[in-house]
Amino acid sequence: MISESDCRVYEIALPGTVKAFVHMGEDSFYSIYVNSLLSPEERKKAIRHELRHIARDDFSNGKTIREAESD
Repeated sequence: MISESDCRVYEIALPGTVKAFVHMGEDSFYSIYVNSLLSPEERKKAIRHELRHIARDDFSNGKTIREAESD
């Protein structure tokens, strides 16, 4: 289970094609960047999507980005 102590969410203006992305720092702390131009509901959905990547350990499970996104 991912908690707020495991990650921080930042709302920033991103290109329209990018809803959100997650970055894992060297200290294994996650930062989720969500497009501030999205509606509140779309931001929540994008954050949930990124949290699933964290929960599935998509950073070190050997999957390609394409494979991780197709799950």
